[in-house]
Amino acid sequence: MTDLCVRTRRVLLVSPVSPWPPDSGGAQRTALLHQALARDSSVDLYLLEPMAPEVIEALGPGLIGTFGRNGVLRRAFLRLAGTVSPFLREALPDRRLAAEIAAKIKAGGHQAVVLRYGSTACRLRDLRRLCPNVEILVDVDDFLTQLVEPAESKVGPNPLARLLRQLFAAPVIERRERQALLAADGLWINGWTPAWLNESPGVRAVPLPNIPFHTLEEANIPLSPAATEFLGVAQFRYSPNAEGFDWFLREVWPLILAAAPDSRLRLVGRLPHQPFLERWRNIRGVELAGPVDELSAAYARAGIAIAPIRRGGGTKIKVIEALAMGLPCVCSPHAARGLDRLTGLVVADSPDGFARSCLKLARNEALRRELGESGRRDVERQHSRAVFLAGVRRLLCGEEAA
Repeated sequence: MTDLCVRTRRVLLVSPVSPWPPDSGGAQRTALLHQALARDSSVDLYLLEPMAPEVIEALGPGLIGTFGRNGVLRRAFLRLAGTVSPFLREALPDRRLAAEIAAKIKAGGHQAVVLRYGSTACRLRDLRRLCPNVEILVDVDDFLTQLVEPAESKVGPNPLARLLRQLFAAPVIERRERQALLAADGLWINGWTPAWLNESPGVRAVPLPNIPFHTLEEANIPLSPAATEFLGVAQFRYSPNAEGFDWFLREVWPLILAAAPDSRLRLVGRLPHQPFLERWRNIRGVELAGPVDELSAAYARAGIAIAPIRRGGGTKIKVIEALAMGLPCVCSPHAARGLDRLTGLVVADSPDGFARSCLKLARNEALRRELGESGRRDVERQHSRAVFLAGVRRLLCGEEAA
């Protein structure tokens, strides 16, 4: 397909996450995908959740619709499904939504529709039937089957509930996700893939890694040699992030303070809800900075980044972002998942091991700089905007990998 042909195409990007403001990993990936698609096509945006007026104004005329509330019966049905498994709701088709998206596609003359998340593909399962000539591409990001097991492990001890979820919900979720994704014309995959996809050689699946949204060059600030200035960047209202940092503050931070009393931890990003917020405010050495205008400056004044996330899906953008800024990052095995090829990470699981790793870096400036520089080089090779753009164009434009 020639560049001229591609640029005349109209693409509809359908997402449950707005690209603005880019204050979470999901929003940042949506923004990056929108930017990459717009390099080669005319892109419209449809959001699956109602948006605040300021968000609608910021997105401008490219936003052609948002989905309203479900009807009473649909809401009741989804609540019932949610009692079995919250992910079962994500896997269920929504005929009303599919009909509305199909109408937008026909009215706008779109030749392709890009769906953010496999769960969106499940909701829009009927779109293939309603728009048989439109190319359907899915940015899978997190597979539902990837999210189900760790989340369900947190369910209470009720053996009947566990049995129901294992025997009914999990197989239904996997089957519906498989059907929806195999019906698409192409997939962007971020890391982990289920066995059934590896056994489907006819599927066009292109790697599309998470990449840092911010880079140090944007601020051109030299890195600080601060030894005991730790930094945690996250959307703390996302429960896996809040729970992970709460574990760190309860189990790890006291061990660090006992060995290095002058240590400081700065938490940057949307602050959590109660009871986390009240508990964190009273911890010695912890600054709740909240959202900041210059994220690059926050990285530049720190010596070590931490990512103690213990559950949730996908690769952790903030880990990659820290390395892109030249900071070594101490992280949990879960936060390091899918990032095996990156140096600059120090992986620790137990509270004692996490504290020892943080203190070792704090006491060794040469090691901090070595890990920071090697991690940054790796991110530039594997998780740059050029890599992301190439992955988008490879599927959208039919380009072969270099």
